[in-house]
Amino acid sequence: MKGLHWEGTLNARNHETGLDVPPGRVLAVVGPNGAGKSTLLDLLCGLLKPDRGRLDIDDQVLVDSRRFVPAHRRRIGLLGQQPLLFPHLDVLGNVAYGPRAQRLRRDEARALALEMLERLDAADLASRRPGELSGGQAARVALARALATRPRAMLIDEPFAAVDVEYTPRLRVAVKAALAEVGCPCIIVTHDPADVAALADDVAVLENGRIVEHGPVAEVMASPGRPGKLVREATVRPGLTQAISLTPTASRSPYGWAKLLERASGENEASHYRATTVSTPSSSVFTATSVS
Repeated sequence: MKGLHWEGTLNARNHETGLDVPPGRVLAVVGPNGAGKSTLLDLLCGLLKPDRGRLDIDDQVLVDSRRFVPAHRRRIGLLGQQPLLFPHLDVLGNVAYGPRAQRLRRDEARALALEMLERLDAADLASRRPGELSGGQAARVALARALATRPRAMLIDEPFAAVDVEYTPRLRVAVKAALAEVGCPCIIVTHDPADVAALADDVAVLENGRIVEHGPVAEVMASPGRPGKLVREATVRPGLTQAISLTPTASRSPYGWAKLLERASGENEASHYRATTVSTPSSSVFTATSVS
């Protein structure tokens, strides 16, 4: 099949997951701390070897019972919470590093690097050193560097954790556009509801090493799904058409909902929004839809 297909187990961490991400779609993986989100990324990129598993990307088998392709040969882009830019290179040199390592000619690598920077609205940073960048600028450059390697899949771990909150809405727009243009399957691990709403097509809820819900964002967020959930409504602050939270205490009161959207959007005025939270003992799913 085209896209990314994974199923596997890691017994030492009580981890057993399976998922499919079609080309051009973004899957957000959410869940509480210790649920296994980082373990999933490490299994996919080759930093961990499963006890049993299969990983296919665009019909090429990378992991099965007979083979285990090492991380450096998978052509999977991995972007962590820290940009980890090379301090001795300028921005253009950082982004061109991957294509040069793939044996592109210097002029071709620099042209590709500039193209990726332009996609992320960062071309004006090309001559700067990493120490001269803000957190948001460094995040754009790090993503451009990952995409310049023309990965078959992208894995992104808490992409805006080190970015100032007032800068993140603009950065989400740029990242969404860049991922859409590249068109490879992408998995984003996040705790932030705004990341899910702004970037993802689908969402997987991970708890105790198992995927307990998986589907389109709107469907997972709007449907009670499993029995025993509670649904509530409240007026909340503006800024998003949808959001998701897996922190029950952040969505048990109108104040919690308001603060959730305020953090995501930076807005402070009340608005006509309808919010719904769907709760279990261990998690909550939160949505907000404009009714104005």
